[in-house]
Amino acid sequence: MIMISGLLLAVSAVLLIVGVAGPSACVYASLVVTLLAAGLLPLGAARRVQRAVPGSARRS
Repeated sequence: MIMISGLLLAVSAVLLIVGVAGPSACVYASLVVTLLAAGLLPLGAARRVQRAVPGSARRS
């Protein structure tokens, strides 16, 4: 999920650049993709922590 978040941020940057030069809808799409990436990043980090610490999911 962390890699997906990074890829979404790259897509967001491209959309933002296109939006500055062209249609403003790309700027709004960039904001939506950025928010999606920001939502996925904590999920990926939590998943990574659970894999790093064996048995952490069972203790909760």
